[in-house]
Amino acid sequence: MIWGMFNGGLVVYFSFAPAFLAEHASLTIARSGALVSLALWVGMVSIPVGGYVAQRSNRQYAIVVLFCLIAVSALLMLVAGARPAFACVVLGLAIGPPPGVITALPTRILPAADRAAGFGVFYTLHYLFQATSPALAGWLHDAAGSNAAILFAAVLFAVPLPLLALFEFLVRRSSLVASPRPAAVR
Repeated sequence: MIWGMFNGGLVVYFSFAPAFLAEHASLTIARSGALVSLALWVGMVSIPVGGYVAQRSNRQYAIVVLFCLIAVSALLMLVAGARPAFACVVLGLAIGPPPGVITALPTRILPAADRAAGFGVFYTLHYLFQATSPALAGWLHDAAGSNAAILFAAVLFAVPLPLLALFEFLVRRSSLVASPRPAAVR
């Protein structure tokens, strides 16, 4: 769910921010789309660099929390009327560090024998949340206006934070009660 919501936030941002900027920043759709794509261009650099920094850090969860909160702040800045280019660049920087940490989470709890099925569940939930997020954002847009879709993207970046805390709780709990699994029969 964490990975699906994180990506759902990106999909909603890329889907609804151009029209939002055209409406609220008095930009053409082409100019709005170009500004929104800044996050993707910056993200192309920040994702590998952020992954490297997160890997070298002893505070990987803190990095995910920090950069998800920065992503939320960037979207709130966009809604508040901040300079669109600045907010888009900040979002691009923020989306870099979390992906590597998030996609490695299943390996912390799944024994090797269960990883194929576990990652199947991981990606099923990822695609479910990523696919349904734009539809829900569209409904919110129609019901409450263009701000609602961008605010929903911010929520999608924020909701993974308590889920990350829950995941860590479950990892710690399972390591306290887990019994060794018998070796696979060959």
